[in-house]
Amino acid sequence: AHLTPEDKAQIISSYQGVCAMIGDGNNDALALKKASVSLGFEKSALSKSACDILLLEEDLSLLEKAFDNAQKVYQVVLQNIVLSLIYNAILIPVAMLGYINPLIASLSMSASSLLVVLNSLRLKRS
Repeated sequence: AHLTPEDKAQIISSYQGVCAMIGDGNNDALALKKASVSLGFEKSALSKSACDILLLEEDLSLLEKAFDNAQKVYQVVLQNIVLSLIYNAILIPVAMLGYINPLIASLSMSASSLLVVLNSLRLKRS
């Protein structure tokens, strides 16, 4: 709050590991550049050049929603990968051995793709 830009940058530099900083850009540009991840508000001209992420609104509660959404997307991506791997592990060898005809194999591949798309569409409802 009442620190010089150099003091803020030194504090950020002293942290070990990943460090995030949220600033308005007016006195924070140096510290924002030192942070592992920097967030600033779009209204500040300095933030645009110094920040990794620009916040369009000055409502920090939106960050929590963004993290929640990112977690949900990550979970659905993992589900889709697992579904695809299971499909490929089972049906590709079966098709290669000739136990199913090419028409059934292509229809099941389309069904697998449709399942992945429908699983992803669940994100839109939540």
